[in-house]
Amino acid sequence: MPSARTDTSPSAYALEKAVRIAARRLGPDASDLDIEAAAMRSLVDEGYSPTSMAHPAPAGARSDFAPVRLDSRTELHLSVSAAPCASRRLNTVRARLYDRLRTVLAHTPPIVASAVYLHVRETSSLTLGHPPESLLVIAETLGDVLNDLPVSHIHAPFVDAALSENTTLLERLPELLKLSHRLCPTIQIATTDNGLDERALEAVCLALAVAARDGSGTHPLILSTQDCDRRAFGHRVHPEAIVAYARPSQGAVPGYRSLDAIPQTWQRVGSADLPLLIDHTPQRTTDHMVQLNPDVTPQSVLSLVAQELLAGPAGGARRQLMVLC
Repeated sequence: MPSARTDTSPSAYALEKAVRIAARRLGPDASDLDIEAAAMRSLVDEGYSPTSMAHPAPAGARSDFAPVRLDSRTELHLSVSAAPCASRRLNTVRARLYDRLRTVLAHTPPIVASAVYLHVRETSSLTLGHPPESLLVIAETLGDVLNDLPVSHIHAPFVDAALSENTTLLERLPELLKLSHRLCPTIQIATTDNGLDERALEAVCLALAVAARDGSGTHPLILSTQDCDRRAFGHRVHPEAIVAYARPSQGAVPGYRSLDAIPQTWQRVGSADLPLLIDHTPQRTTDHMVQLNPDVTPQSVLSLVAQELLAGPAGGARRQLMVLC
């Protein structure tokens, strides 16, 4: 009989350890499903609840502060790095990513706003060494976060299509665009260092045309140049840093309440000891937004991208175009 536990849900570390031990015991020929099943059996034997295995629970949520109530027309934006979630096993990536985002949201000081936007940076590190399906695995995990947690929209994942080795990830772009209208991926199509991969750009335009034909005109995608998956709202920050800012929602009058009054005691978030940085001058903006018609063609999308995004002034400035399809 397993001994009774007060912590019935395994942490990401406990889950990863169980997977590692099961992989060593079963050998190199074992499938991921067999390894995962063996890991879950060992966790049950240790006293964890089998109903809690899908998503490990974070430590106790922070509740020792009164909520900061922003204006009802104010959006709260949080930026969190996914870099610590990388693993050679996709099942572990999924568990780590969900666990990290749930932990951050559980420990972030309670702030009441009209909408909460979660910007997950450094997701490109999660697909390294994995097949193209890994992009969908990451996006589906983010979809679980949208369904389970108090988040309005998620900006992620990020794909650097200017790198030729990432071109295969674009094969999954049509499926990615169908997942949720609350999930907004970013595709970088050109940089000064790597130039423009015309094949990747054509693949993106084809995927957008297909998505527009089958979609409702509400699924967003950001196309960018000179972007960086490591920045939080235009700033380079440490991977462990959580960056927050508030801004008026669309149509709100000026004079919204910002995060100026957040106490210094909130600079360390919960028992996870995650630094919370308040960004009072956010730089993240989208230059243009367009909505594609259902009868759009790949060639017309290409012309639109060339005109709205690639025809800008030289000098390596960061530019973004949001496309609704």
